[in-house]
Amino acid sequence: MGYLSGPLSISRFNRRFHALAHWLSAALDLLAALFAVEEVFISDSIPLPVCHRARRVPRSDADA
Repeated sequence: MGYLSGPLSISRFNRRFHALAHWLSAALDLLAALFAVEEVFISDSIPLPVCHRARRVPRSDADA
């Protein structure tokens, strides 16, 4: 329970972060190697109209 007794100061956080920097880098390299694939697909999420009407189709009163 005494590992984090309260909020860390900025300087204490920076010291802990830099002390763990090598370990964090190694962990990220390991994750990158685990999820590496030979094919890369890029998906664009901008919707494009596939087909659209050039003119507005009038509604008939029978459809309502």
